[in-house]
Amino acid sequence: MCAWLAAGHRSIALIAFDTLVARRARALLEGRQVLLADEAGWRLSTTAAATAVMRWIESVAGGMASRTVLDWLKSPFVLGDMDGAARAGAVAALEDAVHRFDIARFTPALRDLAQLPPAALGLLDRLLAAEAAWRGADQSLGAWSRVQEAALDALGLRVPLSADPAGVEVLGLLARLQAALAPAGAAVTLAEWRIFLAAQFEGASFRNRLIDSPVVLTTLEAAQWRSFDAILLVGAGAAHVNAPVPDDLFINAALRSHLGLADAAARQAQLHQQLAAVIGTAGTVAATWRRRDRDEAQPLGAPLARIELARRRAGQASAIVDADGSLMPPPLLPSELPQPFAPGTLQAQPAGTPHPAVRMPGALPARLSVSAYATLLACPYRFFATTLLGLHEPDELEEELSKRDYGIWVHRVLTRFHESHPQLDAADDVLIAALTRITEDLFAPLIAFNYLSLGWQLRLTKLFPAYLDWQRGREAAGWRFEAGEAARALVLALHTPAADAGAAQGRAGQAPAAATREITLAGRIDRIDRHRDDGSVALIDYKTQRLYALRQRLRDVGEEAQLAAYALFESARGNHVGEAVLASVDGEDVESAAASIDVEAERTRLQEVLQEVDSGALLPANGAERTCSFCQARGLCRKDYWAVSSAAGAMS
Repeated sequence: MCAWLAAGHRSIALIAFDTLVARRARALLEGRQVLLADEAGWRLSTTAAATAVMRWIESVAGGMASRTVLDWLKSPFVLGDMDGAARAGAVAALEDAVHRFDIARFTPALRDLAQLPPAALGLLDRLLAAEAAWRGADQSLGAWSRVQEAALDALGLRVPLSADPAGVEVLGLLARLQAALAPAGAAVTLAEWRIFLAAQFEGASFRNRLIDSPVVLTTLEAAQWRSFDAILLVGAGAAHVNAPVPDDLFINAALRSHLGLADAAARQAQLHQQLAAVIGTAGTVAATWRRRDRDEAQPLGAPLARIELARRRAGQASAIVDADGSLMPPPLLPSELPQPFAPGTLQAQPAGTPHPAVRMPGALPARLSVSAYATLLACPYRFFATTLLGLHEPDELEEELSKRDYGIWVHRVLTRFHESHPQLDAADDVLIAALTRITEDLFAPLIAFNYLSLGWQLRLTKLFPAYLDWQRGREAAGWRFEAGEAARALVLALHTPAADAGAAQGRAGQAPAAATREITLAGRIDRIDRHRDDGSVALIDYKTQRLYALRQRLRDVGEEAQLAAYALFESARGNHVGEAVLASVDGEDVESAAASIDVEAERTRLQEVLQEVDSGALLPANGAERTCSFCQARGLCRKDYWAVSSAAGAMS
């Protein structure tokens, strides 16, 4: 279509048999600054402007469910009176808090649970205040209409809506409703008001009359006997053009034929005549359709195929060109149809598909987390996708506290307890009371959001006696709590690729390039203990897993890169690492498994691995299945396709 415009065509029609493809075509054309004049228009309810209004009512009616509110906040029509950067930052902070703590609903308790920045706090207060205006007893339609109008200003919707053609229609409809409903006195519920307003949007149509474009989005019926320089038929495959016409509710096909009414065959004949008229009057016609659905070929629609076949038998050139401008392959005559496969003709596909691998020299970020380093060791390709490219899916919002989130709260409870009781110098009942009080304080906001979180709180309280026994054993062995949730960092110097070339230039008498650049590896250690006798430190990483699972992780220190990195952090601070421990705080038992870490070997490995990556070493997709099972980049490396290809290649 862009080529047609460049060639000077000034009257182009886009006729869609598939509405989904039509919307995609519109988006692609508008991305290239080509607007479409839509002759038919569309329902006002399908516009983004009407959706912004209705989505807020759905949020209120649904109790301010986090999923609905966050979706609504991302509308361009929302909070138009805020600075764009401030709005984006506040929404991002709220979304991060919601996902981090699995907050099911926006309530005042969110202020206590998450440490929100001032802009996010202000936005939260604004949303809650606007929501409060919708609560209360049933009101008349006129009263609901006034609440609706006030919400447009309270939520910053009016200005963005007034700057949008569809938004102007929405504002006009709401204003007309307010005037018409003012004397209405019958009380209705919020749910009934939502249904009423949705019906008004559904019954209204919108057509952007401000667009004056040579490209017209129209229907096949409206294009009859009109002169167009070119016509694009979108979704012209058999799945849409040949789609069967459903029977009417009270008149089936047999009764329709008996009464002499138009049946499906007559409608198909009418479609054939309309297509013939359009193709015969247009200068150029292009048809697009989905030629393959997975592994199955999808043919051209039968009416178009018959027209092409008739022209071919008459010795005429094809009237339809492919989307690239070349002549479309004509439909096959019956004698040319492919014959069924003979037995034994199936050929094996090539065995195996190479695993993807990439190089990204010099792409390491200046700051690298310990978890990212662990990802690099587990699967370099996943590191490439998640860390170097920054491809991260947002965490799924879970209305109930998950096992992973439970582990976070266990860390916080134990850290706060040890900060106030660095040594167990009281009776167990006193210490258990302190642990219980801390747990109740931290879990209170969670329980306010979802009462089921009380189950996780009770699960943690059952752990306290065993935890105190385990802790007393550590203190008897000479260990004392020193720090919890300790942030640490290590700076590494890497030779840049330019440095090697610079060194060679230096040998030739030229000035060398910059030799190194610094990479900071950063992490947070759950807990650090210090021995009272020799001053060595113990690194403890809490895990809500059983002991046998932790021992499995420690069979190869490479599988537990976090402890190795923590040991490097403390060694760089001049501390001797006496122990590196994974502590199982799951169920009603507390047990620990110690890792054997060669600090110098780990330092060498860290330096060499990061140096190789920064110098352009291959980053292959070679993760173990237990790593791939929860990997977000599995679709990018197409791990599932390898198995299919290997199985196909093994066929004989």
